Amino acid sequence: MHPALQIVEVVEMVCAQVGHRKAPCDLARLARTSTLFLNPALNVLWRHQGTLVHLLRCMPEDLWEITETRPYDDEPTIIELTISLRRPITFADWERFLFYSRRVKSFSLEEQGSLESFEVYETLNSSFPETYIFPNLQKLDWHPIPPESCPYVRPFLSPHITKVGIAIEDSSYFNILSTVAQKCPRLTDFSIGTAFVPDTASIPAISRFVCTQRHLESLVAIGLDHTALTHIARLPGLRYLWLMSDTRPIPILPFRPPAGHPHFPALSNLKIETMELAPVLLAFLAKCSLVGFKIVARGRTKLYTKMHQTSLFSFGNLVTLSLSHAVGFDLDDEVAQDMAHAWPRIEMLWLPSGPSYRMTPRVTLKGVHAFAERCPHLRVLNMTFDATVVPKIGTENNVSQPSLAGLNVGYSPIGKPRSVAEFLAATFPLFRVVASHKGWKKVEEALLDFPGFPY
Repeated sequence: MHPALQIVEVVEMVCAQVGHRKAPCDLARLARTSTLFLNPALNVLWRHQGTLVHLLRCMPEDLWEITETRPYDDEPTIIELTISLRRPITFADWERFLFYSRRVKSFSLEEQGSLESFEVYETLNSSFPETYIFPNLQKLDWHPIPPESCPYVRPFLSPHITKVGIAIEDSSYFNILSTVAQKCPRLTDFSIGTAFVPDTASIPAISRFVCTQRHLESLVAIGLDHTALTHIARLPGLRYLWLMSDTRPIPILPFRPPAGHPHFPALSNLKIETMELAPVLLAFLAKCSLVGFKIVARGRTKLYTKMHQTSLFSFGNLVTLSLSHAVGFDLDDEVAQDMAHAWPRIEMLWLPSGPSYRMTPRVTLKGVHAFAERCPHLRVLNMTFDATVVPKIGTENNVSQPSLAGLNVGYSPIGKPRSVAEFLAATFPLFRVVASHKGWKKVEEALLDFPGFPY
């Protein structure tokens, strides 16, 4: 035996590498090769599970009746199982279940949630011999199908869990959140979906839960009240925040942080889904070091205005910025130049035009050129602009920006395709156009004629 295999870390690395290939059969064979590989290989094999069925199959064969069917001939990967208990369960029946369940670090009941049955959950609640189904679980995603299975999450909650994602589709289930707070005191990542629950019920319940958390680093929620927002503003480690509500603006009241303690000291990524909330929330976050920001405005909300833009200009460390609007954006060359000046580190700028409404853009190629001058790291630009007038390319004022590889022009109007191609090839020599109509298709064709263009 090679001496390196006497080092536990080396054996674990070998097993992890086999696991990266997503080949369970290979890991099972490796576990049977030698006692040296047994536990490390089994740990990798069982560390993530998306169903309880695999564990149920490890129990005595006469315990469960598991019938497998594939209801759709054209979708052989879709499986439906009927699971029922054949006889009363005994303590000895759990031996192999417990042997493997301790190795599970991540459980996601969103991959094949329909495989479980109420009888399985009831059996776990009434007969399971230990406190936790997975005592070493670190990550839990609980999106059960049907949603009535939501309350059965309780025995899956363990004190080692740091990441929880949960879907609650009935307001009567919000009491589960207090159980999560009690059983999972080390939470750093929390995500909750409430697709069919009105905001009037979800926001107060979620806000009360959030106020109990002290270690959050990532939070995804439908919305928060002022008390909860004030609470997370003081959290020292919160890096990611996604507020999904666009139906009820969050009431942000004046709040003065203690001297030397700015709002959201660690927040680097923010996503919100309402234009109306943007100005006041951005003012609340003015001292953050955001590197990623995204607004997804659902519905025909009012146009993105200069007030929104100037609020964003204070975030000079932005690397990614994505603003989506059903209509589009009323920008001009002055605003484009201000953007380029405000965000010198930007790598992805996403300002797509709305698919259902075509505005006449006021940004011209002169405004686009500002990003070449000020944003050397910009790799992706999605913006509509007026390309009917092409600036002259001069040796003194022309700048060649070598990073831009993706340029999405949307419904940008165009005059002379070859002149536009010449201008863009000189300004962004690596870019590739995403064609939207015949005029831009001609630009793509013309780019092939320029020496050194990457086609």
